[in-house]
Amino acid sequence: MKQVNITDFRSRVAALLSEVEEGEEFLLLRHGRAVARVSPVRGVEQNTPSWKSAPPRLVVKGGTLSAEILEEHSDADIS
Repeated sequence: MKQVNITDFRSRVAALLSEVEEGEEFLLLRHGRAVARVSPVRGVEQNTPSWKSAPPRLVVKGGTLSAEILEEHSDADIS
């Protein structure tokens, strides 16, 4: 398992997290002592956040809105 000191982690955080996404694990060291293990999340489904996914489709029973408006206008007694 790779060991990374905090100074190195700060300067290379994006690259190190890319390695974690690919399955790599490493120990984070402070003053030569391990303080954390950084590893990929396992067993959790990686879903798209709700704000990035398409909104649900709205389905309404009956005719289309334009057809309903035209029918209402034809039924109305417009003088």
